[in-house]
Amino acid sequence: MLVLTASVATGAASRTAPGQPPFGRTRVGVAAPDIRKFDLLTRHHDDVDLKFGGLGSYTSGALTHQIGVDLAHHRITMLTLNANANGHPLPTGKLAAGAADADYVDLSRQANAAATPVWIRPMQEMNGWWMSYCAFNQNGSSRGPNNSTKTFREAFRRIAIIMRGGTLAQMNSKLAAVHLRRIQVNLSAAGITPSHQVAVVWNPQGAGSPPTAANAPMAYYPGSAYVDYVADDLYAQSFRAYWKGVQPLYNLGKPFMLGEWAPWGTDDSGFVAQVFRWAEAHPRTAAIVYYDLNVRFNLRPKALAAYRAGVANRHFQTVGP
Repeated sequence: MLVLTASVATGAASRTAPGQPPFGRTRVGVAAPDIRKFDLLTRHHDDVDLKFGGLGSYTSGALTHQIGVDLAHHRITMLTLNANANGHPLPTGKLAAGAADADYVDLSRQANAAATPVWIRPMQEMNGWWMSYCAFNQNGSSRGPNNSTKTFREAFRRIAIIMRGGTLAQMNSKLAAVHLRRIQVNLSAAGITPSHQVAVVWNPQGAGSPPTAANAPMAYYPGSAYVDYVADDLYAQSFRAYWKGVQPLYNLGKPFMLGEWAPWGTDDSGFVAQVFRWAEAHPRTAAIVYYDLNVRFNLRPKALAAYRAGVANRHFQTVGP
């Protein structure tokens, strides 16, 4: 573990992550049914637009369109990819073997062709049993060798390699270096021209559920070379949030973000204020992205006032590309 942490810190220092704000500033974003209405509500311009999609979604030009819409409004598109194909989850072992390469190649082509920062967040909250790609059931039992922490790490590496692009030979060489099959779709030798603007976000929860050592966040860590941003999802339930899990992820040394955060069904102004204070005190916090896709997470009056006060701070005054 000590060796891994050291290598992570070294990797973080060597490369600026695409879309990273100036040091000491934090982007503010949201997942919302209508991001413009959320901007008006909070009196702040959100420059990260969080979207969700399964395998087969955002392909055939749909991601290009979304990036274009966001770019026109000075926002970065952050696309969350789950493991569902036509409503059916694929085990991570199949993903690692190339079962979804057609989708990943399509998305990579679109993201790299945009030549603007695009954040790809594969299989978030992977250490939560409610996700099909978690390696464990709620009772702690294993989901088998084809859906293990090992196959998750392998699948994540595959996604990162394809998303960043390169010639076919370059991508296949990188896959071979981690003992993965070559790209499983027809692709010209030219491959995918990299924009160097595509960033990959690794986003566990700060604590595993089930809360076992085998299901801890680092059991799913694919390695520093495959991660541009480390993230945590942080929700306050019954006025309590698991802050204990945030700092260890921040300590990995990568640019950091809260990939999702919100009070859960309460008017928790204290939690909202604490999120903004924490981000300001941790200068590698690149973004905090509010989750507002369900009414239970809507900002209630006191929380909304705290949110407006937080975003008014100069620390959160950023503009997307």
